[in-house]
Amino acid sequence: MRKKIASYEISSDPKVLHELNCITPELEKELPRYHEVTMEGKRSGVSILLDAIEKHPDCPPLKNYLSVLYGQLNEPQKMYE
Repeated sequence: MRKKIASYEISSDPKVLHELNCITPELEKELPRYHEVTMEGKRSGVSILLDAIEKHPDCPPLKNYLSVLYGQLNEPQKMYE
């Protein structure tokens, strides 16, 4: 059920965030792996995440993971980009 209040829409459907973030069922299964790659903090994770972002350019969580990884790699300029 969704109600529109002013310029906000309130929903009790847990899948709304997935829709807003363009997370498909396939991508939902892959997200834990991308999270793990991020938390490992290895430079090799950058190419994995860049490939995922190229495949799913409208998915903000992947860009967030990449930003976090750049922070762990002490690359603040790339982190903010």
